[in-house]
Amino acid sequence: MSLAAILLATLEVSVACANARLEKKTVAQTPAAETPTAETLTAEALQTASNASSKTVVYNYWYGNGSFARRAYETELIQLLFDLSEDKYGKAEFIVTGRDMSRKRMMKNLKEGKHIQFMVSPYLNKYMDEEAVIVLPYLIFNNLLGYRQLIVNNRDAEKFSSISSKKAFQEKTVGQVVGWGDIDVYKHNKINVLEAPRFSALFSMLEYNRFDYISLGISESKKTYDDEGLAKMNFTLLEDVIVFYPWPVHIMVSVQYPELAERLTYGMKKALDNGMYHKHFNKHYQNVLLKFNRPEVKLIQLETPMLTKKLTDLPVILNKATVLH
Repeated sequence: MSLAAILLATLEVSVACANARLEKKTVAQTPAAETPTAETLTAEALQTASNASSKTVVYNYWYGNGSFARRAYETELIQLLFDLSEDKYGKAEFIVTGRDMSRKRMMKNLKEGKHIQFMVSPYLNKYMDEEAVIVLPYLIFNNLLGYRQLIVNNRDAEKFSSISSKKAFQEKTVGQVVGWGDIDVYKHNKINVLEAPRFSALFSMLEYNRFDYISLGISESKKTYDDEGLAKMNFTLLEDVIVFYPWPVHIMVSVQYPELAERLTYGMKKALDNGMYHKHFNKHYQNVLLKFNRPEVKLIQLETPMLTKKLTDLPVILNKATVLH
């Protein structure tokens, strides 16, 4: 059975269970004193805001600590799904919130549905509380985020480009941000990891040779390189060495909002059927695929130890690159 079919069946069960739980609850409805903000919007305030304007429902979308380079793709896709589902579910809006919180706290918020109603996240069993979320059965990046481009010091660029085996690569140290799920992947594959307290700290640490490279998704690496002015810091964005590990990313909805999960699923089905999803993906990433899907690119494949058993048919995007063993 395909990934979509398995997850779609899971979604239907999750929505049914969530609806059953919600039928047992009585939600107090009171007039809103003021327009809610991204930081204060609770489940009750969301309902109140919706009642105050019967035409529009408002949801909180948690962006978390992802890069700004991905934000445009994700928010544009979500807006597309909201627009495509308006014919069946009415008007809706979402507020993007990036408030800092641990994954444990984030899952608690999702389970309660107070400050967060949905998010985009890797579907990995170590980080999932399936009692907290309804997972939509669609890979919204086509597994593209599993492909990582490397940022290195200029003086080390030639050394990296001359790497000819996976073992040689494993001798290098990668820089990651505390809390990133990728850390477990690198450690599982016997690669040393040095953690930075925040994203911006990675670059000064690389400059002072605390580690050998930073790895970012090929969907976000070029924009980050440009936005952070890394060329002026004498860093090189390698174009001939790519690291790959399965990294499935899905839209996840609070169990308290099964109607939102149904709405986004409905919108995604329409986007796939009418070609708008593929148009959106190609708009952002077609040039990236053309750039890296060639034999001259060396591909270092790693294992992802946290994959859920439901993920069995992840697509291979860079199928023309040369795999190092």
